[in-house]
Amino acid sequence: MEEIIEFYNSSGCPAFLGELDAPRAFDKVEYCKLFHLLIDRNICPMFLRLLLYMYTHQKLRVKWNGICSELFDVTNGIKQGGVFSPLLFCIYIDVLDWLM
Repeated sequence: MEEIIEFYNSSGCPAFLGELDAPRAFDKVEYCKLFHLLIDRNICPMFLRLLLYMYTHQKLRVKWNGICSELFDVTNGIKQGGVFSPLLFCIYIDVLDWLM
């Protein structure tokens, strides 16, 4: 990162760096907002339906000290470790760029 900044500064171009540390950010994604953003981006309707089904029909349980909880619905958050999760999160926070 230092080399990149140094390169731009030595060429007379300003370089800026922004960093976002958002713990548990994937857990905070609201489905309604995410899917409205995907619709606004004209995502293929079939792919959108697949994602919508995957995210709105998931149930989880918690296992602690060898004891499992009852199943419960998941109402927000992106699947951590999912192939599309980083892309979906980027789409979700892309509106931050418009606010600046």
